[in-house]
Amino acid sequence: AAVAECREAGEEASLVPWEEAVREVPRLGRLPFGPLFVVRRVDDHTASCEQFARHLMEESKAGGVQYVPGIVDRLEVVRGEKNENTFRVTTKDNVYHEFDLLILAGGERTPLLAAQLGVGEYCPTYPLRGFSMTLHCPDPAESTKPGNLLQQPFSVDSMYCTSVTPHMARMAGFGEFVGYREKSEAFPSQAPRILSRYAQKLFPDAEDCGPERAQACYRPVSPDDIPLVGEVPSLPGLFLHTGHGTLGWTVGLATGECVAQAVVDKVGGRLIPQDAVFNLADGTTIERSVLSPGRFAHAASI
Repeated sequence: AAVAECREAGEEASLVPWEEAVREVPRLGRLPFGPLFVVRRVDDHTASCEQFARHLMEESKAGGVQYVPGIVDRLEVVRGEKNENTFRVTTKDNVYHEFDLLILAGGERTPLLAAQLGVGEYCPTYPLRGFSMTLHCPDPAESTKPGNLLQQPFSVDSMYCTSVTPHMARMAGFGEFVGYREKSEAFPSQAPRILSRYAQKLFPDAEDCGPERAQACYRPVSPDDIPLVGEVPSLPGLFLHTGHGTLGWTVGLATGECVAQAVVDKVGGRLIPQDAVFNLADGTTIERSVLSPGRFAHAASI
């Protein structure tokens, strides 16, 4: 079904056996759920998260989803006459919108937003700084040096490297706890130099592998390195979708389905038993308690 959906969207895709996916991304094997349904988009020649997100936005708009532009400045809970929660979202231009339900999916800044609503203990994630570098190589027929084009992804010294196209590769790695983006410049990293050195060794023909080409990225990591997905127990109507660490783009579609199910259950007034599971389209089930935002707050109260 997933392959068919990709083809309906005009893209080619192929299925990847779970064992192969774990070999390519070993951390998948440490997740407390799986195997998951894995699809490789074989005609993705950019590996651009921005392009993927923009395409997804356009597709969802066609399905009736409305987007409100703006940078969130503050969140508030507005109590109704029947003690029902309404969530007020105010942007930096001082325009606000109110919603009956709210999903916090703000990446590394999600705990700051949760704290504004008084539920920071349910979102104890922290930004993990990493670095990536995209390398462009000439056509192998034009190369004067031994080729290093990848036939499959691999890891070396905790750095991950994969081909995007026959002439483009991406390297990524490192995990540094140096605070939020605006403060982290006070803690310079050796990672760009190390990435550059490995890139020049693995891809001697690469055109853009200087340390200045390394891009920093900040991933929200939870204490147990497992995503936080579901409704916040102490604030009905508020949901979290965060804490994916380095696997955000890898498992985000699966956990997105999970949070969607949680919202549908809420709207439908369904009572969820403690042993309930999320059901994915491929038949995989994930215990809701494994992803529950309440798991850390509960541990803190014992």
